[in-house]
Amino acid sequence: MERSRTEPDGYSYNQLLKGLCKGNRVDTAYVLMAKKMEAKGLVDVVSYNTIIEALCKMGRTRRAFNLLEEMGKKGIFPDEVTFTILIKAFLREGNSNIAKKLLDQMINMGKSPDCVLYIVIIDHLCKIGSVEMARSIFHDMVEQGIAPDVVCYNALISGFCKAFRVSEAMHLYEEMQNQGLYPDELTFKLIIGGLIREKNFSLAYGVWDRMMEKGFTLDRDISETLINVINSKDASCGNFGNGLYLMTPLHAPFFVCKFV
Repeated sequence: MERSRTEPDGYSYNQLLKGLCKGNRVDTAYVLMAKKMEAKGLVDVVSYNTIIEALCKMGRTRRAFNLLEEMGKKGIFPDEVTFTILIKAFLREGNSNIAKKLLDQMINMGKSPDCVLYIVIIDHLCKIGSVEMARSIFHDMVEQGIAPDVVCYNALISGFCKAFRVSEAMHLYEEMQNQGLYPDELTFKLIIGGLIREKNFSLAYGVWDRMMEKGFTLDRDISETLINVINSKDASCGNFGNGLYLMTPLHAPFFVCKFV
């Protein structure tokens, strides 16, 4: 373009940055941005986002984070894309504390995380056992006016079930229904699995019953486990009153319940 005396504009330079980054020449891309583009006043948030994303994909998250600070010094404000790229990158490398700080900074700057980003954060925190931080972010999300969906509830329910805090998972299960959301198949499986691990077979059976009313099916191994427990003497005496429930599987996961 320069040889033909056609001066490239910001869009053209940003496309060139993307090409260099796709070719794993992110350092060359940065030099182009810092030397040529900056001298011509063509550097914008898209330019930085392109390089930050490339650095994150290469695992150079610290360098990418430094560019966020550099943007501020140069009067270029990060947008939702900038923060989303960095938050996801730090979560991937297991640094949830920096990810949380970036989320707070994003909100303080008036940028609105979407439901998808919140779900990514909550799901990650639950998987590493940080359910309290996940619940705190869940509440922040609601306070921001973003309504959680079934996927978001499932992520948090999963975290509480894995932490053997099924009563809190059950509270979320009831809460989502009060909010007009319908539990899906995964919701039921998470709750039933958590209740079985806590040996609360009576409640697990009740949730299973609701699950089948909705037309969902339980995994065969879990349904067989529940049937075997219900048929056992300990389950009948300890969890199902004085009677004995005989659970006869027909074609999994359906069953016939008889009282004798």
